[in-house]
Amino acid sequence: FIIFQQNSYSQSKDDCLICHDDPEFTTERNGKEISLNVSEDVFTASVHGKLSCVACHTGFDPEEIPHKDPITKVRCLNCHQKAKPKHLFHPQILSASGTENIPGTQCSSCHGKHNIQSPKKKGTKWSKENIPESCGICHKDKKNDYLLSNHYKIGRASCRERV
Repeated sequence: FIIFQQNSYSQSKDDCLICHDDPEFTTERNGKEISLNVSEDVFTASVHGKLSCVACHTGFDPEEIPHKDPITKVRCLNCHQKAKPKHLFHPQILSASGTENIPGTQCSSCHGKHNIQSPKKKGTKWSKENIPESCGICHKDKKNDYLLSNHYKIGRASCRERV
């Protein structure tokens, strides 16, 4: 009779949210107070809402509290290997791992962290009708030119025809 022990954690999303769903849950990093809050409602409504927290947050023992510092950065490309070809409009992402602190290379800088929505769902940040506004957050200088362009006008017309 042999018992095998494997490195699996029983930590559930509910276990994590006992602490992290508190809006006042913070830590200090580099002399600055940082929120560690993850709203259960926001996360549950996201595309990752059915995942356990440790599906993305890896490289530590979630039962060890406080958790190791620094926590291993989330690497979205572990699951989203096909993301790079879909983001060729940001050429800097081709050589990125998705965890850099360089504009345009960190997935969360555009998509968010715990509030990620499907671009296929109408009205979400990256749905077709909201792309000019969403891209315009960083590309303010290009947004007005794009809204006046034929590309935008043709794209809007073809979207209305499909509905």
